[in-house]
Amino acid sequence: MSMAKEKAGWRCTRRNENGNVVIHISKQTEQFSHWNGIFHCHPYDARKTRKRDILNKIKHRVLDEYTSIEIIIEEEYRKANLSVEEKRMMPLLTQIESGLHKLRRKSLPSISQN
Repeated sequence: MSMAKEKAGWRCTRRNENGNVVIHISKQTEQFSHWNGIFHCHPYDARKTRKRDILNKIKHRVLDEYTSIEIIIEEEYRKANLSVEEKRMMPLLTQIESGLHKLRRKSLPSISQN
């Protein structure tokens, strides 16, 4: 078995000098194997975390409820009491609506043709 098939590599999404770390994990044992020697140290972005949490809430509601997707998005944005800067970071309704419709369609069983 080749080295590439035995190990999985993980890289930080930030490509600056503080986030350019790569770690390798064994696929068989799922344990740490080695790394590139760069220390991973950058502060987490609380706004990105909050954005991800709000979008996850929206996705779960889209899957659990049959309310209009537009209404779900507007309610979650309203509940979050977003600051001006957070509002700029959040995707517009038109940007995420199509993906959420697709997510909802995939979760529903198909209609039989009989």
